[in-house]
Amino acid sequence: MAETPPQPASQRWGKVTLLAFFVLAGLFVLDILLGKASVLFGWQLPFLLGDVGEYLVLLSTALFFTIATLIREHRENNAGEPPAEDLASGSQPHQNRGGRAP
Repeated sequence: MAETPPQPASQRWGKVTLLAFFVLAGLFVLDILLGKASVLFGWQLPFLLGDVGEYLVLLSTALFFTIATLIREHRENNAGEPPAEDLASGSQPHQNRGGRAP
């Protein structure tokens, strides 16, 4: 069986943050739907998050989405560049992309 090569840390953290985003977004939507169902059907659900809990879940969801987006952007901008260890050993520095100052 062939062994898969190790993933770069940015790719691994990108997947972790996206997974956290989807889990928290699903939790938020589920909580909203259960809250609406409890109002419509008169259910007494003891495990709804409440105002502060909903805010913290939504804040965490936005935070993980932003982090995942920044990681992906960083990975795409540095796709053709050698790793930092190669730069330290005397290889060519990266080129300026997009007209931005280094």
